[in-house]
Formats: sequence, C-alpha cells, structure tokens
Amino acid sequence: MSAPRRSPPPPGVGSYEIVEFGATAPATDLAELHTELLPSSPVARLGQSFLERFYYRALPAEGALFGAVAYVDGRPAGFQVAAPEPGRLLSLALRRHRSVMARVAAGAVLRSPRRASAAWDTITIARSRSGDGFEAAAELVSGGVRPEYRRSRLGHGAPWVFRDVVEAALRRCPGDRPVFTLVDETNVPSQRFFRGHGWEPRGVVTAGWPVPQTRLVVERPGGHGRGAGPPQDRQGEA
Repeated sequence: MSAPRRSPPPPGVGSYEIVEFGATAPATDLAELHTELLPSSPVARLGQSFLERFYYRALPAEGALFGAVAYVDGRPAGFQVAAPEPGRLLSLALRRHRSVMARVAAGAVLRSPRRASAAWDTITIARSRSGDGFEAAAELVSGGVRPEYRRSRLGHGAPWVFRDVVEAALRRCPGDRPVFTLVDETNVPSQRFFRGHGWEPRGVVTAGWPVPQTRLVVERPGGHGRGAGPPQDRQGEA
C-alpha cells in the first residue's frame, strides 16, 4: 500500500488520511465497507468472507483491482475501487481463479443457500460484460461512504471523504484515456452529482443487470481525473 496521505481534518475530526492500495490491499476494511454499504451487490451477497479472502486479496495482488480507503479518526469511512480491465473484472476472475472462486463461493452457499442466486448473478454479469467494446483506461467499480461521514451528518464539507477516495483511485488509473463508471438509472442523486462534476453519459448498459445502468465517463487530459464521486453509496460492476 502507498503511504497514507494525511490532510488537515475538518472541525470535529481528530485525524483524516487516504490510503491508496495496489497489490496489497486492506482487505478486512474493504470487505467490511463493501458489505455494509453495497449489501445488494452480487459479490457482497456471497458473504464478507468471500470479499476478504478472495475479492480484496487475490485480485489486487495480481493487479486486477486498485483504489483507496479513507480513514477518519482511525476508522474506515469510505472507499473507492477501480479495475484496469474495464468490463472484464469478473470474467477475468472466473477464468484465472475458477477453482478458488468455486471453492469459496461453494462454502458461502453452503453456509447460506440463499447465496446461490448471488453466485448465478455474478456469473451472468461477468458473461454479459466480457469485452463490451468500450475503450477506457479503467472502470470505477464499487465505492461508498458510511452514513456518519456524509453531508447530512458533518455539514457543508462532508463530501471530501468520497471526493478524495475517487480522486485517489483516478490518480492510479493507467494512461490518459477516459475512465467510466456505471450508475443505476434510478439513482437520481448519483446521476446528478456525477454529471455536475464533469462525467458525461455514454449510453445505457442493460444486459445482465436487474436495473439499467447509465455509463458515465470522465475525460482525463494529461492523465489526471477531474471528476468527483457522489457522497452516497453506488454500485458498478460489483
């Protein structure tokens, strides 16, 4: 992991830092945040153990995931993860780690049979998104901020948490091609926020998704992201 970026905290906050990660990710913290903030995502429905033991450990180790976690007073407050293979994260995971994914997923299903539908949803999305032809440097796939660190709880300056983890993830995106994310068409606040920060709609993705997803794209002149993410939770591929 990169050395934490420490910033002057807002009033009422003792310490604040952004931890960027590549090959070595804070898997426990990421799994906890993902489970709490994105409980309906397919990989979260496979259980926190799946996220911690495989998704946020094996995939970052081989360069398939990277991103950042924000810590407020030492507590994980928000996160953003990205994938350098846009639209192919789950399909690559299935191909490269088929036996491991099968073993961990089977264990999750045995502990809770209801997770069988989550396993099927994961496979369906992976198949539908593999090689969808959109050229980009990376995709922001999952992110969110705990309720107590959002605008309504901390006042005017609260969006710094999500803004900072998104910008940290964008800094790690390779090259200078655009970066995109997928947002539920029904998630009006996120749609409004992204568009207000330079992200532009580039079509709708429906295959494999229970709710149509708007593809939002941000250009990165010189390789630097100019967009920011919304202060509420959202879901991309996973």
